[in-house]
Amino acid sequence: MKTIVNDIFQKHGYTLQQLPEGNLFSFPMETSKISFWLVIEKDDLEILDHQNGYFKACKNAIDSNDIDKNTSLLILAKVTETIKFKELKEQILIIEEDPYQFKKLVLFYSENELEALKYEIDDVLEEPLSFIEQNIIASENFSTYKTNPTQFSWQSLIYRITHKIPFIKINVEKDNNLQSLFDTNYKILTQKGVAEFDDKMNSSLLSLTLEDFQNISSEEILKRLTPETPLDEN
Repeated sequence: MKTIVNDIFQKHGYTLQQLPEGNLFSFPMETSKISFWLVIEKDDLEILDHQNGYFKACKNAIDSNDIDKNTSLLILAKVTETIKFKELKEQILIIEEDPYQFKKLVLFYSENELEALKYEIDDVLEEPLSFIEQNIIASENFSTYKTNPTQFSWQSLIYRITHKIPFIKINVEKDNNLQSLFDTNYKILTQKGVAEFDDKMNSSLLSLTLEDFQNISSEEILKRLTPETPLDEN
């Protein structure tokens, strides 16, 4: 999973610095502001007791005041497919709602679905980011995911990746009137941070029943993720 995530960050212009704790990525969003992501791999979700150490490692690695307020922690959590989804969701919620040190996002995956995704990527000789960008908008993949969003499959995994790494570009055709929705959400992410988008995803979609989710269109999903009021451009 780390190889796929590294490709995504570096293709978006992030600079990689390898630390014993994980991979630290930095990106100059503006001349006076830098965004940082620490990406770690875990076989469990024992995160909060160790976050002070992760944060200290970031501060020791890069001398920047932006570390204190503009650093996200992405946890690549390998889980078994026998895990109870409700319990997993509760564990993730505790981590992601913790307000200290980092904005925290948990990207969980199983070994089988990761291997399936790698196979699909290798089969078409694509780089990981290119494969995800192309397949995230394929109707057959979305249908597979929508049928059972809690299942372990490579289709579900690419939607999870896109949710947790929200600057991934979605290549929607201009003539289907959806591009503006993605552009607006990207403004939210750059101006207000990933936490607000993640909250919107959780409140708008994860509250749906499975039956409601199966009946909702991709256009409606995108509309639910679009802010109700325009952003302040000043």
